[in-house]
Amino acid sequence: MLRSVHLRSRPACSRRLSTVALSGRTTSTPAAQYEPVPAFRDGLPYIGVLHRTPVDQLVSFIEQEFAETGVRCLDLEVFGSHAVHTRHPEDVGSVLRNSTTWSKAPLTFKRLDRWLGEGLITELDASRHAAARDVLAPAFRAQSVKDLVPLFADVAQTLAALLLRQAGSTI
Repeated sequence: MLRSVHLRSRPACSRRLSTVALSGRTTSTPAAQYEPVPAFRDGLPYIGVLHRTPVDQLVSFIEQEFAETGVRCLDLEVFGSHAVHTRHPEDVGSVLRNSTTWSKAPLTFKRLDRWLGEGLITELDASRHAAARDVLAPAFRAQSVKDLVPLFADVAQTLAALLLRQAGSTI
């Protein structure tokens, strides 16, 4: 059974009616411990017109599956495009800290820059990155932010709910 789906907001195929087949694998163990993420047993392919499904429904499906299963990672292949979907901070951190899996390639960061804006993560110049990191590091030590984690989670859930209600309209 398919546990979760991670797709980009744009369809992977034409806008004409077509069939999309995908399968997923899930795990509740940290992503850093697996390469690749182990297969979910008894996985069944999802066949349908997934590319025509509204993005808010896909996001709701993902969140529901994460809540029900408690999985941390999902390894997907859709028409040959491979993606690992994770939302656990340890997993995201392990990917971003590993330069062999996450390089600061200009094309990658051009895409991120549109989403994150100009800043520490998207800075390609090593000396400017180091200077910015030195300034920001004390504010992000575990002791400084550990009490804020529940607040961050509540705000993120509120923002996600507001964005889902606005799906299909101009924000």
